[in-house]
Amino acid sequence: MKLSADYETEQKELTEQVKAWRQAVEKFVKKIIVHAPDKSSGHRRQKIELVWNFIGEVNLPGDDQAVERQRKSRTA
Repeated sequence: MKLSADYETEQKELTEQVKAWRQAVEKFVKKIIVHAPDKSSGHRRQKIELVWNFIGEVNLPGDDQAVERQRKSRTA
């Protein structure tokens, strides 16, 4: 029964975290645009745009490379 109680406690905590994260996203993110994947280069690439409230769309230099490097290190 201890495992069941631990599981229930963990699920409750995770549910509360998701609610908090959703509230934070609703305050700061106006919309999320997920584009269709592009496989023309032989690698699967998918563009995701975040449009922030009060700021609009922000294009940061080097974002594509950071995501690509992160994905490679995760699969290596």
